[in-house]
Amino acid sequence: MGKNFFLEGLVRQGKSTLIRECLKEFPELKVASAGFFTQRLLGEDNLPRGFRLLPAASSEPLERPWETGLDGVFLSFINGEKRADSEFYANTVLDLLKPKGDTRLILMDEIGGFELENPELRSAFAGAINGNIPCMGVLKGKPALERLIAAGVATEACLLHNEELRSLLCNQGGLHRYELNRVEGVRSAVMAFLEACL
Repeated sequence: MGKNFFLEGLVRQGKSTLIRECLKEFPELKVASAGFFTQRLLGEDNLPRGFRLLPAASSEPLERPWETGLDGVFLSFINGEKRADSEFYANTVLDLLKPKGDTRLILMDEIGGFELENPELRSAFAGAINGNIPCMGVLKGKPALERLIAAGVATEACLLHNEELRSLLCNQGGLHRYELNRVEGVRSAVMAFLEACL
């Protein structure tokens, strides 16, 4: 098994949730993790109204109802208006990616979107993936990224940067396809990867 383990697949199929559930089985690894998860903030219609960064060790759920005034929100869609705080996202992610003395795992959830416009973030993601500490996460797929581009959240350049990141992970054997009909096989692979991180 490679040093890194990233999932890609259709949106809202449970990729991040699966990683989070498996990580609960390794509490000593969870507290020794750098990086972040992305929390989906849902409206009353159960559609995303925003997205929020959570530190890797957070126990908050990956989905919760939208509330005005939540901290950590980097992207929101309210009354048809898109609000993206790319500077906040970049500064927060760069800080969360920094390993501490006992870091055994770096989590990067839902990478490969609008943030790839930032050269410092692209460099930080590649540096972590090429570094000595195992990395795990979810890579945004091309269809999801194309929807962000259509919504004006990301630019066409992100497609190229996403493909570069995808190639880096594929070349290391660290990118795995997530499909609902093979969840248990993916779960077993995630558990084996986390076991190896101890």
